[in-house]
Amino acid sequence: MVPHAQPAKRYISKPARLAQGESGGYSFYIDSNIHHIATILLHIYADDSLEQHTRNSIRKDIQWIVSVYWRMYDYQKEIKGTNYLAVLDHLLFLAFHFNQLEWSEEVKEIVSVIVSIAKSFFEKSKDQYGFDPIRILERAAYVCILSGRQDVVDDFVQNVKVGFWDKYKEKFPEHTRLLSSELLDIDPVDLRLNSSKLKFEDELLASFTREQIEEFVRRIEPLLS
Repeated sequence: MVPHAQPAKRYISKPARLAQGESGGYSFYIDSNIHHIATILLHIYADDSLEQHTRNSIRKDIQWIVSVYWRMYDYQKEIKGTNYLAVLDHLLFLAFHFNQLEWSEEVKEIVSVIVSIAKSFFEKSKDQYGFDPIRILERAAYVCILSGRQDVVDDFVQNVKVGFWDKYKEKFPEHTRLLSSELLDIDPVDLRLNSSKLKFEDELLASFTREQIEEFVRRIEPLLS
């Protein structure tokens, strides 16, 4: 259960203060802990009794938390594991709530962070088959489909192109259409009927329509050819 929101005067700004304290840097926020903190902040933000300046402060804290997800992989010199699905699920959860709040810049930032994680896996992972970066990019595509906004799609394509796409195609030419094919394999109807929905991602994909997915693929294919 999410704790009840405290009065505005009791709200402690900047989770960074905790991160630099007894927790020993960013480790306190890794994976599930950072997700729980972001969830609590979103619930507090939804309290209509809060003053606007307090809500603005909470929004800035949530933005800071999103930036921590980027640091988790960008600062690593080598990525040995592939246990990234939980992190991506948490980012999809945040993107969903940002979209509901009409925080367009935060939605774009989630896309940017996920693309950055894909780039980190391409550059630093021992994966020699090229599947992980595309599977990560696929989650950024979900955010684009969720938003339904052309500017979000444009940002996605631009982020993918800068310093990544040409290098990826050169190393894995057989995977040029892998992103499109992975997306077109999604069956929202089957997910609605048969998925256990243990992950937020399953719920999100079940809410899409086939037409939304196909339209997104039509938009990006000429740009990432």
